[in-house]
Amino acid sequence: MTLISIICIAILVTTFIFGLIKNELMSPARLYIFVWTTAIGLADLKLSRLQNEWSNFGWIVLMVGVLPFLLGNFIVYVLNFDRGKKSITQIRNSILIEKINEKLLYNIILIMFCAYLASYFLEYLIEGYVPLFSPQPDLARRDFGVFGLHLIVNSVISIIFLSVEYIILVKQKFANKLVLSIISVLAFITFSFLLYRYIFMILILMIIPLVYFTKGIKPKFFLGIFVFIGLFVWGIKSIRVGQLAELYFFLAAKIKIPYKYAFLSEPYMYITMNLENFVANFEKTTFHTYGIFSADFFLALIGAKHWLMEYYNVAKFPHYIDGYNTFPYFWAYFYDFGFFGLAIIPFFIGIFASIIYNHIKMNPNLRNLIYYCALVSVILISYTSDPLTRLDIVSNYFIIITAQYFVIENNVLKK
Repeated sequence: MTLISIICIAILVTTFIFGLIKNELMSPARLYIFVWTTAIGLADLKLSRLQNEWSNFGWIVLMVGVLPFLLGNFIVYVLNFDRGKKSITQIRNSILIEKINEKLLYNIILIMFCAYLASYFLEYLIEGYVPLFSPQPDLARRDFGVFGLHLIVNSVISIIFLSVEYIILVKQKFANKLVLSIISVLAFITFSFLLYRYIFMILILMIIPLVYFTKGIKPKFFLGIFVFIGLFVWGIKSIRVGQLAELYFFLAAKIKIPYKYAFLSEPYMYITMNLENFVANFEKTTFHTYGIFSADFFLALIGAKHWLMEYYNVAKFPHYIDGYNTFPYFWAYFYDFGFFGLAIIPFFIGIFASIIYNHIKMNPNLRNLIYYCALVSVILISYTSDPLTRLDIVSNYFIIITAQYFVIENNVLKK
C-alpha cells in the first residue's frame, strides 16, 4: 500500500462519513471525490507491469484536469452557503407530488419502444446478424450498426429510464406499470445481444439519483446494483472473448498478483488504465484539434465527424497503452484546447453540476432532478470517458430532458 493510496482511502472514508452525517451522499463534489480517490488510489498501487511511475509533472497535469471540477463546485457552494435548503425528506415529498401527464408519458414510451423494435429489426436485416450469435462476437459488435437506425436503437436508455420514472411517480395504474416493466425487460435483453455494456452503465448511473431523490436507497439496493454491474460486465466480456476470458485478461494485463485473484484483473485495469493513458500520453500531443472531439456528438450528428478526422488526419486516441484505449473525461478537452481546455471546461461542468444540485436543495422539482440524473452519470463515469462528447449518450439526455417539458403539468416551479 502506497502513501498516496492511503491518503486516497482516508479522503474517501472521511467524505463518506460526513456525507452520511449531513445526509448528502449525492452531492456532486462527494460523488466526484468517491470516483477519483478510488481511481487514483488504485492506480498508484501499480499492480500491473503495464503501469509506470508518474513524474511530478505528470501528477501536476493530472490534477489540473481533476481539481477544477471541485473548484467550480466550491464556488457555487460558498455563494449559496447561507441560503435555505430543504431536507431530503422535503425534497422527496416535493418531487413526488408533482403532477405529470401520465397518459402522454406512457404513450411516449410505447412509441419509442415500437421505433426501437422496428430499427433493431431493420438493422438485423441490413447487417445480417446480431453480435451475440455471430461466430466472432467481439469483432461483430464493433462493426454492427447502421447510422440513423442505430441512434434509435441506442434510445434504450430513454425507454427504460422513462419507464422507471413512470413506475415511481404514477400512483396505481398497475396494468400500465406491468406493460412498461415487460417493455423494459425486453429492451434490456434484446439490447444485451449487441454486447454494448457502456449504454447500460450510463442507464444505471442515471437511475440511482432518480431513485434516491424520490424513494430513497437502502444499502441492499447499492449491493444489488454493484453485484448486477459486476456480473453483467463480466458476462458481456466473457461472451466477447470466450471461455478463457479470465486467463486471457490476467495474462494481457500483466498483473503482479497471484492467479487466484485473476478475477480482479479486469476491474482493476478498467479503472486504472484510463489515468495511465492520460499521464503517459499527454506529452505526446504535439498539436490541438480545436473542438473536433469536444463537439464530437454534434459533428457525428451532421455527418462531419469522420470527414474532419480524415481531412486533418487525426484520431481521438492517437496513443494508448497496449490495447487499453480509454481516457478520463477531460482528455478531449486537453486534446482540443490544451491546458486551457483541461482546466476551464471541467471547471464549468463543476459549476453547472453544483448549480443544479443547489436548485434541487432549495427549490426541488422533477425537471431539475432529471438534469441532475444526467450529470451524475457524467460524474460517476468521468474516470474512463466523457458522455458529453458521445452522440449515443447526448441524444438520450436530450430525449429524456425534452420529455419532461411535455409531461410535467405544473410548469410553475414551487416556491
